[in-house]
Amino acid sequence: MTWHWWHVALSWVAVLGGFALLALMISARARAAQKRLARLEGSDR
Repeated sequence: MTWHWWHVALSWVAVLGGFALLALMISARARAAQKRLARLEGSDR
């Protein structure tokens, strides 16, 4: 495998890893928001 293709492969790994990390962060933030909303709704009753 030439240097060019190593660079291409590593770039794809970095991009896909970045998107996976963003998806995990969004998921964790959504869960936290859902818990916070449930706690706020429970305080009214």
